Amino acid sequence: MLRLGFRCNQDCGFCWQGRDWPAPNDELYWTWLDEIGRSGAESITISGGEPTLYRRLPELIERAHSVHGLRVTLQTNAIQLAKSGYAQSLADAGLDTMLVSLHAADAALSDRMTRAPNTYVRTIAGIHAALRAKIKVGFNCMVERENVAELPALAELIVREFVAAYPGLVLVVNFSQAGDYHDQQRFEREYVSLAEVRAPLVSAARTLAAAGVAVEVGGTCGFPLCLFHGHEELLQPARAELDPWHMSARSHEASICQSCARTSSCVGVRRAYLKRFGEAGLLPFSTPAATRSSG
Repeated sequence: MLRLGFRCNQDCGFCWQGRDWPAPNDELYWTWLDEIGRSGAESITISGGEPTLYRRLPELIERAHSVHGLRVTLQTNAIQLAKSGYAQSLADAGLDTMLVSLHAADAALSDRMTRAPNTYVRTIAGIHAALRAKIKVGFNCMVERENVAELPALAELIVREFVAAYPGLVLVVNFSQAGDYHDQQRFEREYVSLAEVRAPLVSAARTLAAAGVAVEVGGTCGFPLCLFHGHEELLQPARAELDPWHMSARSHEASICQSCARTSSCVGVRRAYLKRFGEAGLLPFSTPAATRSSG
């Protein structure tokens, strides 16, 4: 991953980053890109902050793709892609896939969560522009108290607005559970239990799966697999990270995890969740998963 500082044109209340954190000298981005390119990596994810605020992003993508042969993914809110010609310039540079932050189907709710008025409509326009440019798109939705009941509506929007109009280009929807917020008061207020998440997220997952869209819930940015307890047909293999620091935020120490038959295929429960809710909403599986975790 190459992170282009922490500037952003939204101010999401659930973000773990501080908007005033210092950025490195721009030239370091190119140094780091070349180091990644020489490392033997096959792909690179460019993130931020909001990476589209970096004025030389098309050049950076072109170097990653053309010089180093990397498959390039961009994590973005897609606002800048609403500008005429910008999405096509990224596609021409070699951008393969975008992972777009989209947290609600309702404009007012989205703008409230991102604390950036009138940006939802630009995100939607930017997604359309990317898909017209044949950039593959995935979505990431942060689940918190404010939007949890609206997850089925978000799934319906994605299917209606994007999947149906651009066959084969919408790849996945990730539903994420925060490990922490930069805004600790909001974290205490908005962090939501598995018991509250289960029904609306299962409903959303069914809608997406029926439309042929992959749903990722159980990765290191997501939920324990038992969120889909009783709905095992919706489970996807958990995607564990290789980074020990990233995995250290997860735990199998809960007593329910100790009795679960699928512990080895689950990345565990966030330690922040156990501290806030204990074992509320955790349900042990009695039979092991058919597919084990991948690293």
